[in-house]
Amino acid sequence: MKRLPALPDNPFFVRSAALLVVLAALVAAFTLYARQELRVDAINVQREQSLTLMDELRQSSQDLTKLARSYAATGKSHYRRYFEEVLAIRDGLQALPERYDGVYWDLVLADGSRPRPFSAERTPLLERMRKAGFTASELYLLQDAKRRSDSLTTMEYEAMELAASGKLEQSGAALFGDRYDRAKRDIMQSIDVAFVAIDERTRAAVAAAQADANTLRMVVVALGVLSMAMLVELYFATRRKLGGTMGEIHEVMLDLAEGRFGRVLAARKQDSVLGWLGQMQHDLQDADKQKRESARQLQESFERLDKIARMVPGMVHVFQRRADGNLSFPYASNAMHGLYGTDPECVRIDAAPLLDKLHPEDRSVVRDSMMESVRTLAPWHIEYRVTQDEGTDRWLLNSSVPERQPDGSILWFGYTTDVTDRRRAVEESRVAAIAFDTKEGMLVTDAAGRILRVNRALATLSGYSLAELAGDTAQRLYSMPGEPALQATIAVAIGQHDTWEGEIELRRKDGSECPVLTSITAVRGLAGEVTHYVHMFVDNSERKAREELVRRLAYFDALTGLPNRRMLMDRLQQALYACGRSKRHGALCFIDLDKFKALNDTHGHEYGDRLLQQVAQRLQDCVRAGDTVARLGGDEFVLVLETLDAEAANAYQQAQGVGAKVLAALAKPFQLDDLEWNCSGSLGLTLFGPHPAEPDMLLKQADMAMYEAKKAGRNALRCYSA
Repeated sequence: MKRLPALPDNPFFVRSAALLVVLAALVAAFTLYARQELRVDAINVQREQSLTLMDELRQSSQDLTKLARSYAATGKSHYRRYFEEVLAIRDGLQALPERYDGVYWDLVLADGSRPRPFSAERTPLLERMRKAGFTASELYLLQDAKRRSDSLTTMEYEAMELAASGKLEQSGAALFGDRYDRAKRDIMQSIDVAFVAIDERTRAAVAAAQADANTLRMVVVALGVLSMAMLVELYFATRRKLGGTMGEIHEVMLDLAEGRFGRVLAARKQDSVLGWLGQMQHDLQDADKQKRESARQLQESFERLDKIARMVPGMVHVFQRRADGNLSFPYASNAMHGLYGTDPECVRIDAAPLLDKLHPEDRSVVRDSMMESVRTLAPWHIEYRVTQDEGTDRWLLNSSVPERQPDGSILWFGYTTDVTDRRRAVEESRVAAIAFDTKEGMLVTDAAGRILRVNRALATLSGYSLAELAGDTAQRLYSMPGEPALQATIAVAIGQHDTWEGEIELRRKDGSECPVLTSITAVRGLAGEVTHYVHMFVDNSERKAREELVRRLAYFDALTGLPNRRMLMDRLQQALYACGRSKRHGALCFIDLDKFKALNDTHGHEYGDRLLQQVAQRLQDCVRAGDTVARLGGDEFVLVLETLDAEAANAYQQAQGVGAKVLAALAKPFQLDDLEWNCSGSLGLTLFGPHPAEPDMLLKQADMAMYEAKKAGRNALRCYSA
């Protein structure tokens, strides 16, 4: 498509820039105007504050005169007190009442109640005037009035002193005489001169600020009118530049965006937007015709290619990677549906539906190998997995040749075939080879049971080599108790289920036997006949040894090898059952070693452990083979004596005889390596017979009897009595 002419847009942008400048000036002028109005308000506030302070000064001067004359006329003390408060407030020695510039002291009653509360202000009046911005000349006049007022205050104090001494006539003459009036007039004249100066100054400041605000207001109005005029002019210039209404331009642009190039536009100025869009529409219309013709020719080519592809196994395809990275299949034969479960039309523009079927673990591998082909333009060969709609994975082989196109895209011409069966066969062969060489023993026989193959694990386990076993039967390795019956069971299981599993003894070359877990599996041919048997052997000797160790840890004491509490309770229960059947008695003897803690504390637990081991051996030497010696824990042992006499008295004598042997055995010195240790034991004995009894209760009874032996001085035997 040919290059479109540039639109001459300098006048338009000059107008726009000028309008922006005027609008910026308008904003700036309005900001200055708003600030000036705030300044006018601030000056007015300052003027009002200054006049208020002058009113306060004038009012306080009048209040002083009125209060002094009232005191001189009446002699009432509260007038003098109020007089002094006025002076204190003026000089900042007392808090200023609220709204003090108005009538205040006329409202104060004789009892001292105030019309308004005091504020927090304690600043002298002249200082407040200075802070309010009074000029030096104004302050000079006010200071002069202050000096005159102080002199007048002196006269007022003298007159009040005369009144206080009862000289009311002289006091009245002093406060109502010509001298007092002249002094009062001089003060008020100074205040009035200062008031006029302050009023003129603040009035002039307000007028000047207001004049500046008026000027800025006129500037804002002028700039506003100018910006409106420029906006109107820009509007008409924009209409000329667009060449039509916004609605017409929107319709044309919508047609272009949606690929509709058939609209005929009326002739427009070439330098307008609508004219430029018309030229673009004409050019796109020509390009669309060329594209349709190229697509028709390409479709004809693909149809001819598709006829050839139907004769080729697998999928013939043209795969494209455009310059922007998008992927598609401009052509793919119908075999794509069988390989991917996707119709070729679904990926002609965008290959995303097909790429989503790639196995998650293979997506990065496929992408990296494709980019390597893009970089080197080398043939692209890769095997990868796809997941079909039913969830099964298939292995595919892609083989294609790349070709770079003038537009920067890459086209691959090639084919894709299903290699799942080949991959599975290779994998199964590899797995079979690895499986046969595992750590479990394996042998393979023919249908007659003759050994064909033996792996290294079985040779190691049995001691036979393949040469020694080849041609012999697998029965040579089996040691089967009840052999005929077991062989019949194995034959029935294999006949019904093709497999048998169980535990047998493997007969080694040296004649020893080893427990093994064995499985025998029949392998059938295509016709269903048995062709081979696979025997697998897992050495079970370690597991059996672990089971025996677990059993000993669960029922026997790890230090002495004697039965622990769990085994003791089991054997005691069995002894109770036996007594019930035989009507004979049995005895339970609880033994606690004396001075065992002293040995541990002085020589350490190693010597204590050796003592416990020797005690266990001596206790076993004191009882019969059918009796039980158990360790409860620490230095506590229990003897279970079974099959004693049917008569209780005789059974007690028999049990006491064993107890005496135990005491004698424990009383002998113990040689603990380099240490000789003397020990003894305290024994508690209880009898049980044919009548039902609880093991826990018997233990408690024997324990109670043992504590009686401890109380008796140790190294003693005591029998439980209810």
